[in-house]
Amino acid sequence: MIEIRRLTPRKWEPSDPLVAYNNADGQVVIAGAMGRGNNSYYDRYGYKGSKEIVCIDCKEAGREVPVQLVDAKTRCKHFRHQAGEAPDGLRRYGETAEHLHGKRFIMDWARDQHHILPWSVEDEVWIPGVRLRSDVRATAASGRHLAFEVQRKPMDSKEWDHRHGGYQTAGIRDVWLWSPDVPDVVLDLPLTSVVLDMAYESLGVLVAKDSGRYRHPTAERYILSPTHYASAPLSEWSLSDAGSLVPPPGMAEFIGTSRNRPGWHNSTPIMRRWHGGHQTAGDAGGTADGRTQAVPEPHQLQSGTGSQRKCAAYRPGTGGAT
Repeated sequence: MIEIRRLTPRKWEPSDPLVAYNNADGQVVIAGAMGRGNNSYYDRYGYKGSKEIVCIDCKEAGREVPVQLVDAKTRCKHFRHQAGEAPDGLRRYGETAEHLHGKRFIMDWARDQHHILPWSVEDEVWIPGVRLRSDVRATAASGRHLAFEVQRKPMDSKEWDHRHGGYQTAGIRDVWLWSPDVPDVVLDLPLTSVVLDMAYESLGVLVAKDSGRYRHPTAERYILSPTHYASAPLSEWSLSDAGSLVPPPGMAEFIGTSRNRPGWHNSTPIMRRWHGGHQTAGDAGGTADGRTQAVPEPHQLQSGTGSQRKCAAYRPGTGGAT
């Protein structure tokens, strides 16, 4: 059953990270699993040891910043930067219990997918060549590598270009799973940037109301600002043999097809995005694999309004693009 639910953006505040990266063995480490004393793992590699355990966010930004393990009585274990070493201005946020829950939820779902090798599903996988860390990584039977990003925090266009572009460079298909309360959700292909609602254990397509119906913001002539999402239980979604998200059949009307757009003559379902001033499209076909195909040049479309954007990431509610 598909339901329409409203996005509920809220103000987000920085929090201390629950995970870090150990340069000594190339592993992502979790604060809650670490202890001190008796020549422990943290004693050897932590802040008072070789200082190989560093902030993941800083590492992705090109800085090697050691972090310290903190075990406060009133809070769960976490890592903390030393005074003056925090990554100012990066708009990065530490991992939360909600984020950890979301990753486990997606991992369990991915392992049950017919086209996914269950032993390949891992969390917190570091990709050295492009300096990225995947929330969840998996491999399809076809050999295609997948990355799932459980996004519970806002992201600016520079960070989106680095992470989404990095996955493309590495040949990894990335799927972004946004919390419905994250402000400024990045709008991309309908089945690349979706909503993961942990409260309902559902997955949804971003939509906006236009002419009395809800459609994906790129389904009509002009790109709109998403206000809702069309949601279905995660159990009704699947992954194709190529590793693409496959929505339940009833979701097609919210994604939209090219026959609904004036000036588009291909009967194949089309999904558009704006990237770097160029309009690109993916063949939906239930797979949304991001293949580029011929689309009209902007001047071939009817004159747009302020809702027509050419940008790497469209920000709802800002009246413009970042």
